[in-house]
Amino acid sequence: MKLSPIILAILVTLSILFGLSVAAYAVKVDLSFPDKTVHLSGKVITGSNQSYSAVGNAVVTITYKSLDMKPGTIRLDSMNAEKIQVDMTTNVNKKQVPKKAVASGGVVIHGRRLAPQVGSVNGVIQEIKATGQTATMIQAENTVTLDGNVVIKTTEVGEEVASAEGSKAVMSLKENNEAGGWFTIEGEPGGQAEITSTTKEKPKSAPLPK
Repeated sequence: MKLSPIILAILVTLSILFGLSVAAYAVKVDLSFPDKTVHLSGKVITGSNQSYSAVGNAVVTITYKSLDMKPGTIRLDSMNAEKIQVDMTTNVNKKQVPKKAVASGGVVIHGRRLAPQVGSVNGVIQEIKATGQTATMIQAENTVTLDGNVVIKTTEVGEEVASAEGSKAVMSLKENNEAGGWFTIEGEPGGQAEITSTTKEKPKSAPLPK
């Protein structure tokens, strides 16, 4: 069953005002914030005044209101999982803001990193794909923690430049994080994490004609 946008808007409004639990089927809920809009969709969405939960092909996509990025910054674009729950909190201005997001069941995260590049002011865009069994994003800490068969792949212009595998990883979402590494990864108990890095070769210049 798919609810009309008008009915869905009424249900979400009631949930925010009165803390009622409401459910919608195969729909999308948009949560607007000063710097971005978070879109949550799934087969079933349950909402209350402080939490939204999507079950069944759950997807979170994020639309940023500014495209500007500083070198070293990571932005999450989407998160797919069997279940995703977004918990909210109220800030000092009495506005609802994200507090925590928890995803479970075949988690796939896509994002972008503006990697610092020697000799370039703008840096280079890297595509990030991270997978695991569960993922927890803590807004106050600007981190995403992945657990269970974690794989993080980094590509530049369609070419894979790095791959990391382990049992647990913590990704930093701090803006302009140039000094420190942007993720740490751990191996299984008694085992080791693995990181593979590929150096992109610069194209060789043709010899000058004699």
